[in-house]
Amino acid sequence: MQWKAKRLFDWSRMLKGLQWPDQPLLLKMMQPDATRFVQKNSEWLKTEINLSHLLNVSQPTPSLSQRRGRPRKLFWGSFERTKARDVALLLSEVDHQKLAYATQKSLSKSGKRTAAEVVKLATNSSPRSLKKIKMAPKMSPAITPYTPEEALALTIDSGLGKVNYLNIQSETKKKG
Repeated sequence: MQWKAKRLFDWSRMLKGLQWPDQPLLLKMMQPDATRFVQKNSEWLKTEINLSHLLNVSQPTPSLSQRRGRPRKLFWGSFERTKARDVALLLSEVDHQKLAYATQKSLSKSGKRTAAEVVKLATNSSPRSLKKIKMAPKMSPAITPYTPEEALALTIDSGLGKVNYLNIQSETKKKG
């Protein structure tokens, strides 16, 4: 043990005095230790070490100003198929509940609280109640206006006079 420590000390003293032209002398002095090191550790020195998964280095993405060819559209300006292609990776990696919650928080932060409540209602409600909510506007009867003859018949049956009929007609035209 003492011999190795003394030998290391001697090496450091010798290395201090060496200049660049003395490099062959240095290599000659280190050769026995280097060959012994290679002999002892030859197996793991031959193995290939891959550390790329530890570094987690992402590929650099070119900025929009450096791209060639057709300029990219904004997400909301593109077609549905393009949007679906862009979002496919996100959908495969992230859980749908996390996406819904992130959407809800994003909408509420941007001031769209009603839309955030709709997303919350859609994620927390049962499918049956959501189907009823979806079908409600389709089920409500559409307002059909009376023809002038039907309106006249209604006013006569109600016992209203001509002045009342003309007054109602002019007011409904004003309202649209």
